[in-house]
Amino acid sequence: MKNHEEISTRLESLVETGVRGALVAFMVVILGAIAFTTLNTAKILLSFSAISVEELSRGIMLNSLSILAMVEIYRTAKIYFSEGRVKVTYIIDSVLVTVLTEILGFWYKEMSREKLVAAVILVLVLGGIRVLAVRFSPNRREFTEVF
Repeated sequence: MKNHEEISTRLESLVETGVRGALVAFMVVILGAIAFTTLNTAKILLSFSAISVEELSRGIMLNSLSILAMVEIYRTAKIYFSEGRVKVTYIIDSVLVTVLTEILGFWYKEMSREKLVAAVILVLVLGGIRVLAVRFSPNRREFTEVF
């Protein structure tokens, strides 16, 4: 029995080390993507005389929102490292920022009414889940003890 527990402990340690290693690699990739997007935004700003105001504003806005989405994902990964878990609200925040970035990207493209309605419904559902996650958080014991 002791041998089984020892193998289980070693396997658990090995899996945790692998997950942490993969997460570190993922965080490095995110930092690289943030740097690349920042440089791309700077390039767009420097070429302001060669492109239209609409292209300039679109590039700056979409790149800025992409950077914000990547920062949210990086923050979520960092919180996992420090706390060993991730709150649902952090995940929802990351998804909301990413979805809103995509919706603003659709603004500059022809988009069918069905896709627009689906995107709006997705944002509303994610917003509702975010509100419920905060409202029924385990940290809010006084509210949940009433029921």
